[in-house]
Amino acid sequence: MKKKSIAIVIAVLLIALLMTGCGGGNGGGGSGSSGNISLEQLNSIENGMSYDEVVEIFGRDGTFFHEGGNARVYHWENTSPNALITVIFVDGEVYATGESGLS
Repeated sequence: MKKKSIAIVIAVLLIALLMTGCGGGNGGGGSGSSGNISLEQLNSIENGMSYDEVVEIFGRDGTFFHEGGNARVYHWENTSPNALITVIFVDGEVYATGESGLS
């Protein structure tokens, strides 16, 4: 059952990353969406980190996207360039990260 939940979350992540290029969107993101997240910040995220540790690195809260089983997916949006960062948490710890449009 756990493998099925993780597979569903990964599928949602891939769909979310593909959808980033589909809409114009106005950027923004979670509460306090000041400043863009850099590739260096994303690369400093490690599996096993908590949501609070990720927020500390990114400097702002993410936007809740999806929950399935013991997994939660959050997005952080950049406005310039238009980019989407996605982090999957399983049992409250970073399981996977992804990005689209981040340079």
